[in-house]
Amino acid sequence: MVQRRRVPNPGDQVNFGFDDPDRPDLVPSRPPIGRRKPHASERDLSTRPHTRLKLDSLAAYLPQWFGIASNVSTDTHYIDAFAGAGHYPDGTETAKGSPVIACEAALDALKAGRQRGRTWRPHLRFIERSKSTAMELRAELARFENVLDYRVIQGDAAKELAGLIAETVGRPTLVFIDPDGYRPVTFDLLGSLAGRRTMTEILLSVDAQGIRRAHARGETAALTAFSGGEWWSGSLGLDGLIDLRSYFRGLCSRLGGVGALFPYANVQHLEFLSNHAHRAIIQCCMSAEGPKRWIAAMERSRAELEVVDRIFPELDDRELVNAIIDRLRTFVGRGGVYFRDCINAMSDVAWNEGDLHQALLLLREQGLVDWSSRLGRDASPAPRFTFAPEWPEALVWDGQQRSERPASQMAPATPGR
Repeated sequence: MVQRRRVPNPGDQVNFGFDDPDRPDLVPSRPPIGRRKPHASERDLSTRPHTRLKLDSLAAYLPQWFGIASNVSTDTHYIDAFAGAGHYPDGTETAKGSPVIACEAALDALKAGRQRGRTWRPHLRFIERSKSTAMELRAELARFENVLDYRVIQGDAAKELAGLIAETVGRPTLVFIDPDGYRPVTFDLLGSLAGRRTMTEILLSVDAQGIRRAHARGETAALTAFSGGEWWSGSLGLDGLIDLRSYFRGLCSRLGGVGALFPYANVQHLEFLSNHAHRAIIQCCMSAEGPKRWIAAMERSRAELEVVDRIFPELDDRELVNAIIDRLRTFVGRGGVYFRDCINAMSDVAWNEGDLHQALLLLREQGLVDWSSRLGRDASPAPRFTFAPEWPEALVWDGQQRSERPASQMAPATPGR
């Protein structure tokens, strides 16, 4: 889905609520936000709409996430892998960084739980590579001392994350990962959080254009590690570079859905008109409610951006499988149809082999098609399909992933087919 906004006027101003006065329930250990000198290395939010969007979305989303987590467990973990200094310059003011936003959201949930008589302990961990920035973050969070269990860890996120993730087993966990580019993140790292029975979620923000640039420069090792394999080579466009929509659709399908790391995953591929930045915010979670809430949070901050793609693998797959079934209708009543014939029928469909298999398996289950050997273009002997002479008017995929039966269970092919 594409949603377009007008090109912003230079005078456009949006109030994102970052200039709220210090909250009275916290220990005042520093000057009020808005009058603090920012870290010299940080860039003003007025030139970083993607950072503004990220921060505002977190501010809207984390209170909901902590509120739900506090109802399902007595302990909850939150990890910010690239934390920063805890504040950003914002014109003449200063905006709260993601660690402050997380601490305030956790504190609100903690207080709400106490009012209901619930015992809940949020554990917040913030990783920052720069020693000076980590020191600044500690000063920024000092007002949460003796109020929250938080810790600032000065070190490399790629080295520290494994140990921190190991501490979260059996407890609701949210890991927020926002690196410069994407290189420190690997598919294996994301996979270390998969398969849990407890509430687990990843929010990953990456430089989408950085993926294309890395491929163009031949820097493919990190891309393969991030993607979880070299399947990305099938996502190249006519220009020989990675087609980002195709790539993120493939990545999303590997992260979420049946047989993937998580039950649910979605990608927001964002193009910012003001500075030509491209970001991809990837969410992996265990509930269908998570994507709905994250999208709603993002809708609150939409200045100077265009949503290029909103990718949900289970929805995309359903649409594609149904489109493939519709094209296969052209073979009703025919026999001796080869795999290449099926592919040629997809000339106007953005098909992939997995979705074609799902369509054929569903049709066989309905008694509408049969074939002589296993599926696949490389099958030997090549499968030959026979389609039933009559099909129902309406036939749609139910979303259930099917696998091919072992050859021993397949009915023998009719001679001459």
